[in-house]
Amino acid sequence: MADTRIRGTYDEHDVHTPHAPVCIEPSESSETAIMKSLTVENDVHGYLVAEARRREETVSHLLRRRLAIPRRGISNGGSRPPKTKKADPRGRKLAACLKKISRGEAIWWRYVRILHCLYLLNPNEFADKARNIQGPVRKYFSEDREGMTKPSNIGTSESPYWAERHFSAGDTVKRLRDVMRSLGYSARMIQQAMDKLG
Repeated sequence: MADTRIRGTYDEHDVHTPHAPVCIEPSESSETAIMKSLTVENDVHGYLVAEARRREETVSHLLRRRLAIPRRGISNGGSRPPKTKKADPRGRKLAACLKKISRGEAIWWRYVRILHCLYLLNPNEFADKARNIQGPVRKYFSEDREGMTKPSNIGTSESPYWAERHFSAGDTVKRLRDVMRSLGYSARMIQQAMDKLG
């Protein structure tokens, strides 16, 4: 039975290492790195490395997650897991909605469809933020269409919410950017929406 070595990270040769006496895992401290060892069999080593590579994480992070080991900081000898992006379900839903919009459509219609997506993701927040985005004379967003030149319903038939769509191409882009910024979307998501209008 051959032993093999596991590290906190891995390289292309890890799976094919024929034999190594120990598993070595570095533990960080404020000034030095303490090396800890663990002996495992080749098949266990190969499985762990393959799983970690597939998930793009370290072996330590894989074991911590699989074994539900609570993280108590660096002082207990644990290694830092890689930083992961926070889940953004709102961003994923908007991205899926944007994929359905064709750049072959009129720009005002693309604008209305994107606003419809944004509104349906959180109607109350949209209405609260959009009421601050208004023109000197016309209303740009409102629960009623009075005072708008060419209003379009971006809500639902049961709960309509109106948006002015009579803008130049440049102003259309500006209105959408202002709305998305006020709703707290990332620069990446805003750019994806801008690409649909461009």
